[in-house]
Amino acid sequence: MHLWFISVACTANPTKYTEYTRTVGLDSGGPEAGDTEIRPDDTGLSDTETGDPPVDTDSNDEVTPPGFPSFSVEDVDGTQVRFQFEYTGNVLGGHLVVAAEGREFRFLIPDELETFSPTAGSALWNLPPCSGGDFFHFSAFIEDRRGGTTSTRDGNITISGWGETIESAGVDSSDDFESWGDGIRIGNVPKGGLICGDMYGAGHSGSSYNADIDFIEFRAADTDTYVINLEWLAENSDYDIDIWTQSFEFLGGSYVDSTTPPESFTINLVDGEPYILRVAGWAGQGGFYQIRMQ
Repeated sequence: MHLWFISVACTANPTKYTEYTRTVGLDSGGPEAGDTEIRPDDTGLSDTETGDPPVDTDSNDEVTPPGFPSFSVEDVDGTQVRFQFEYTGNVLGGHLVVAAEGREFRFLIPDELETFSPTAGSALWNLPPCSGGDFFHFSAFIEDRRGGTTSTRDGNITISGWGETIESAGVDSSDDFESWGDGIRIGNVPKGGLICGDMYGAGHSGSSYNADIDFIEFRAADTDTYVINLEWLAENSDYDIDIWTQSFEFLGGSYVDSTTPPESFTINLVDGEPYILRVAGWAGQGGFYQIRMQ
């Protein structure tokens, strides 16, 4: 089992923008335009034919570094955040670079942005599962297509909703409750809450599970009818879920013989009462799963 702490690390400020300039010297001492008089030191060339390569006067233009007036973060729906920013200068072909979870995420401008205008843009980033209630710190900068960068700007946000990632909830090679002490207790779970976990393996011996089983004790935050959905990522795998009282009285569950999630069932829960969820892999392989309490 893995415990996932959602943390956000900021990278060090990138190198300041490097200006790209090139100055070409022009000879201002030549004859006036149109003067074709032959001088005593005649070279055989007219005054407008020097024999030197032509001067590219356009290359004297200076590249303007991009500006980064503002950056903000918006919670979209508890599963995504929106980065909104303003800019100046030419940023086409460059990137919006955002530091999150100790990594840098690069959004190509404008192809990988959600919206883009002559002065502003936005991008969407998918949050890690079970991010509800978590605090995130982001750092961002703009990089132009030549590699020049602006200074960084920061944005903070607390994600809406409720989420919990479980740890050490597994019981090896057992489909009974003898080892319930190895389970995890997570407290009150509101309607709309999300519980995340990780199976190390899946399998059965004909009539019982013989791989990873997770026991999760929780209390309902409301007296209501809940729809409990179990979803998993492992391909060609079949997971099951059921719910029990604290004294191990069976209340309900879902055991569809299918490798296509979700497993789902409906149950009435009472505010403050303790319940035990059991998640088990029947076939296939281990991997990430999540339980939605709707």
